[in-house]
Amino acid sequence: MRSFFVKTKGLPRRFAAVALVIAMMTSLFGCSRGLKNAVALAEPESGASSSGVDKVALDGTFYAAYRAYALEMFRLAHKDAGKSFAISPFSVMFTLAMVENGASGETLSQMEEMFGMPRDTMNGYLSSLIDQWSKDNGLWIANSVWLNNSVADNVRKQFLDICSKTYRASAFRAPFDGSTVSDINNWVSNNTDGMIRDFVKELDPSLLMMLVNAVLFDQGWEKQFVKDKTQKNEPFYGEDGQQIGEVDLMCETKNGSYYRDELCTSVSKTYEDYDFRFRVYQPREGVSLETLIEALTPEYMRATLEPANQHEAEVTLQLPKFTTDYRCDNMESILMAMGMTEAFNGGLTEIVDGNDLMIDFVIHQVRIEVDEEGTRAAAATGVGVKLSAAPAYPDQITVRLDRPFVYMILAGDNQIPIFMGTYEGK
Repeated sequence: MRSFFVKTKGLPRRFAAVALVIAMMTSLFGCSRGLKNAVALAEPESGASSSGVDKVALDGTFYAAYRAYALEMFRLAHKDAGKSFAISPFSVMFTLAMVENGASGETLSQMEEMFGMPRDTMNGYLSSLIDQWSKDNGLWIANSVWLNNSVADNVRKQFLDICSKTYRASAFRAPFDGSTVSDINNWVSNNTDGMIRDFVKELDPSLLMMLVNAVLFDQGWEKQFVKDKTQKNEPFYGEDGQQIGEVDLMCETKNGSYYRDELCTSVSKTYEDYDFRFRVYQPREGVSLETLIEALTPEYMRATLEPANQHEAEVTLQLPKFTTDYRCDNMESILMAMGMTEAFNGGLTEIVDGNDLMIDFVIHQVRIEVDEEGTRAAAATGVGVKLSAAPAYPDQITVRLDRPFVYMILAGDNQIPIFMGTYEGK
């Protein structure tokens, strides 16, 4: 696993952490440096009452609503992917939450229903969440708003204030030409430590706005796998029992706990920061990955994590080293299947005075690297906004992980999934 910043290698962990935080603050908050033709309008601000949004303490209501939203997105994305993939419902949520502050009418109602909470409550929760997790614990959240020069002077101040003060978003005005593509891509690369590059392929000059989120996770294991114990070139099997490739299996045996029922066996491995865990769900023999994913409701997931349902044992974990890259240029179809249809037709009336806007596209890209030292994961989500037009809808216990499995990176005592994926072979 590559060190997040080369200069931290060899430093005692407490000093490396300080150097890492300083470097990240330089990257995330020195947002206006290196721009080609974009001009910074606002830098991120801490949440304040002047934004009109009060923080809401994270509680069981938020965690339940987020799990329901995330698991539904995961289920639909898996059907669309058809292979090993990873998504970050966390990243998508932040981007759409900014957009939601420009919505009204049925468009707003559908977004509130998809997220499972009113808009103002959502703003308050996410502001608190940024305070809690986007600090020095290996998870970084960055947001930005890119405005076409043609509309920049007409965007409502209240909308930009909420993006800046609640979501700590940087705001830029730009010509929306090739130089803007480069500027957005550099911003994404800088805020994902280079894990996600060439995020935007091109921009339509008629686009009025693009909102972008970047999430970066970089954590070492609490106890690293011993590299000499990694089993090289071990077979990996498909669901039909036939070998489909080879993997390097990292191995450890320790006293721990596991969950097991008729559908799956599930275990966790803890990161250095105990707020985060890597959780795997391996279907039992004869149970398909699709069956398990369909069964992963919020209630079922909560049951698999309930301490009373864990069994103490000597647990041998054999986990593949893997890297997964996933990109979805048509997140619209997934979001529409989740009930968010009107935003792609109009209803974004609270962004530019006298204009009804609509979402033109939603793109999402993820990279996850898992090895003996820990996990690096990055995600970016971009939402393009333009003037409303006619509707356009797209078509609709040894745990040897040597066959397809589900994994998640869970955060906090309530273990909400910030990254989710399947590994189905190389």
